[in-house]
Amino acid sequence: MAGPASNDSDYHRGEMNVEEQEKTYLGFLGMSKWLALALAAVVLFFTMWLYPRGNFFGAGFATFVLLVVGIYFLRKPQHIEP
Repeated sequence: MAGPASNDSDYHRGEMNVEEQEKTYLGFLGMSKWLALALAAVVLFFTMWLYPRGNFFGAGFATFVLLVVGIYFLRKPQHIEP
């Protein structure tokens, strides 16, 4: 059964180096936000292009605007607060 850690354990709360976990987590967050922007751009493009009165150039322009605004707001680097 799970219980309190014994005194013989090598684990000491708050003393572990978690730098690698933080890097992995921030990498996952970064990848997720850029993939979400890319998916939103693809969905917007095909939705505007393929609806009954849609056109390719209007869809391309709207997608370009979305990408520019998205990149502007998402490029801020992330960090973990202690």
